[in-house]
Amino acid sequence: MDNQYAYRLVFLGEWFQEEASMSRDFSIFYYPSDSAVEIFDLKTKKTFLKRTRVDYLSESDFFIGARVNIFGRQITILDYGDAATKKKLAHFRERSFMLIKPEGVEHLGSILKLLHQSGFRLNNARMVQFQTRDPARLFDESSVYRLAMESMLSGPVVGVEVVADNAVEKLKNLAGPEDPDQARQESPCSIRALFGLNKVKNAVHVAQTEKDVQNETSKFFYSPEPFKTTEVVERSTLAVIKPHILKSGETGDVISEITQNGFRITALKMILLERPNCEEFYEVYRGVLPDFVQMVAQLSSGLCMALELVTVDESKDTHAEFRKFCGPMDPSVAIPLRPNTLRAKFGKTKILNAVHCTDLPEDAILEVEYFFKILD
Repeated sequence: MDNQYAYRLVFLGEWFQEEASMSRDFSIFYYPSDSAVEIFDLKTKKTFLKRTRVDYLSESDFFIGARVNIFGRQITILDYGDAATKKKLAHFRERSFMLIKPEGVEHLGSILKLLHQSGFRLNNARMVQFQTRDPARLFDESSVYRLAMESMLSGPVVGVEVVADNAVEKLKNLAGPEDPDQARQESPCSIRALFGLNKVKNAVHVAQTEKDVQNETSKFFYSPEPFKTTEVVERSTLAVIKPHILKSGETGDVISEITQNGFRITALKMILLERPNCEEFYEVYRGVLPDFVQMVAQLSSGLCMALELVTVDESKDTHAEFRKFCGPMDPSVAIPLRPNTLRAKFGKTKILNAVHCTDLPEDAILEVEYFFKILD
């Protein structure tokens, strides 16, 4: 029991302290036996956080490139902190990168469901619109046919960073052969077999090596010259898929429900919110809803996914239609009264109620701008 209690995983992490505009480097110790975290400040050589239980974190949340929220502080895991942790996890928490091409984006929900069913976990995602030279910026031009590059300009694309055991090879297998016709013969359940049209428009690109993963994720998500995002900020409303849905792997199911019920996704990003951001976003509910503190705690507990939505039928009011589709805030009310709503299908409690939607019509555009223009 003593050995179990003492067993820990060690990581190097970084917290950007916005108030001071400075980064702080930490050693982070995670104790699986009681889901506890301890943080040591490498500069001051002092304990920053004593061993403390953090119920919403699990061992699978810790890997290189992960963003974890520890009591409102967004910490990026940069590296393993000791040889034992590296030996244990290096091959079991591998990252890979997938670009969902324009012809694949309409099947986004189904592709995300396939990723979850195949053991992948989402770590980042963003929708962008490539400009003329962007595909060549992202990929080694010799490795991608010019026609394929040009086809990526025809509509929005979604970049997805995933984590799994042996992720690079596993994702290549899930994508299937480059030619969808060959994929349908050899790997009929693969992404390209199911959603690819031809060799050029084959639904997805996947990184081929660990070096490609590093290169492509860095350029796609963290470039100093970011790709053009796709928000329209007109006739639109915001949906936020909450952290508990991302952790349970139901993100693809929620997106499929949304797109199959008259809505189109015009912008998408995954984000880890710090507590002050959540409090600011939910400020309108402070003093109004008794669950304000718990709402903030859930939204800041892990990665969420923000969507900008418009109705496919332009004559309809997007805000009103989506608010109705979400259903009552309390799933126990939604289930008997509005069983086909998102919260009835995916909600668990008033706090774990699957999605946030904008309450007041005058706030719809403001909330879209908050997530897609201010929080960047």
